[in-house]
Amino acid sequence: MSSPKPDKKLTIVVPALNEEERIADTIRGILPAARDLLDDFEIFLVDDGSTDATGSIMDSFASEDSRIVVIHQPQRQGVGAAFEVALKRAKFDFITLIPGDHAFRNDGISRMFKAAGAADVVITFRDNQSDRSLNRSIQSHSLRFTLNCLFG
Repeated sequence: MSSPKPDKKLTIVVPALNEEERIADTIRGILPAARDLLDDFEIFLVDDGSTDATGSIMDSFASEDSRIVVIHQPQRQGVGAAFEVALKRAKFDFITLIPGDHAFRNDGISRMFKAAGAADVVITFRDNQSDRSLNRSIQSHSLRFTLNCLFG
């Protein structure tokens, strides 16, 4: 007798700060994959104190799907705070964070959703480094160098 198929239920956290140019593309990349590949899901869109239209764009998506919840932080608190506030409200055992700047390719999001429920941990990473600004690239390379020096 085969074991039952694992539930593919996922809490998705999408933090964003002043991402009015990319947040809609990010959400449009997540929604079809979640609808097609997950048994159930919830999306926490966290507006981290944006001064542009990021929050209102998020609200527009939430008005169309009850599984989308928007959390408006009154001031910038960072990705960790966004994850924490969503974690406290999450109803599923599995949770992931997808940056609001459309950093993950849609095919990568689909691969991650396919693995949901089948593994204890699914670790994502950004594979489109060329899309980053020069400043962000320098910061990333410096941090990676430091971590490699410290921990091998």
